[in-house]
Amino acid sequence: MISNNKQGCIYDLSSSILRSEKWRRQLEVKYHDPRNGRAAERLNQLAIEIGDLTDEQFSELKPFYSWSSPTWE
Repeated sequence: MISNNKQGCIYDLSSSILRSEKWRRQLEVKYHDPRNGRAAERLNQLAIEIGDLTDEQFSELKPFYSWSSPTWE
């Protein structure tokens, strides 16, 4: 069942990255700092790329991943 846990991991990582992207966009507006916009763009790319997580990569993350862990929220 590596796939179910892997899909949960992908979802959790993507959600977390997208929350960070939103935060960066808010900072960009608040402080008019283009670095936050660039960071937000990269975070968006990472959120998309995490969908390509291989089984091998997930196997390396698996010992640290738990859907109930505050670390992954």
